[in-house]
Amino acid sequence: MQRQLCALLASATLLGSVLSGCVPIYYVEDESGPEVYVPDPPPQPRLEVRPAPPGRYYVWIPGRWHWDGGRYGWRPGTYRRIRHKTHRYWVPGVWRSTPRGYVYGPGHWR
Repeated sequence: MQRQLCALLASATLLGSVLSGCVPIYYVEDESGPEVYVPDPPPQPRLEVRPAPPGRYYVWIPGRWHWDGGRYGWRPGTYRRIRHKTHRYWVPGVWRSTPRGYVYGPGHWR
């Protein structure tokens, strides 16, 4: 009997740790910051597979290229929670060509 109980507890613990690894973690990065001018344009956006939303009232924010001071890096897309019954939508940021170089205009809610 005690052996069965230990096996059951071990199985439940293993199942819990496996399932907790399956829960996606969503984070939000602030897109604001100082304007940085980059000499070269960013690569084409990556094709992302959008996972199922973590719940109701979440909006997908697509991934984007960011400049880390020496090269471009990819920030993957994520979900952001919106208020119930809001009529706002996300306008993605864009890289613009200027006489000083390429500069990122951050995304925003409209």
